[in-house]
Amino acid sequence: MNCSKCGKELPAQEGAGRPRKFCSDACTRAATMEIRRLNARIAQLEKNQSLWRIKGANGWAENATKEIELLERRLALLVAASEERDHAE
Repeated sequence: MNCSKCGKELPAQEGAGRPRKFCSDACTRAATMEIRRLNARIAQLEKNQSLWRIKGANGWAENATKEIELLERRLALLVAASEERDHAE
């Protein structure tokens, strides 16, 4: 299995417990910061998307929709990994 943030192979886990999702505390913190950045970017795109539709810039609005979908998929992966880690502690 690989780290959900950096992609490095996770060290072997000793004993019982949930599998690790991040290879280090640094990757855990980096994932938390990325979650914040993704949330902010999605909010910005959603706001701009509304303005672009009002102004008739449908191409820009469609591009925003595609970017939002990509960001939301990445966000879902990071949040799921973070939540699993939080429940394990």
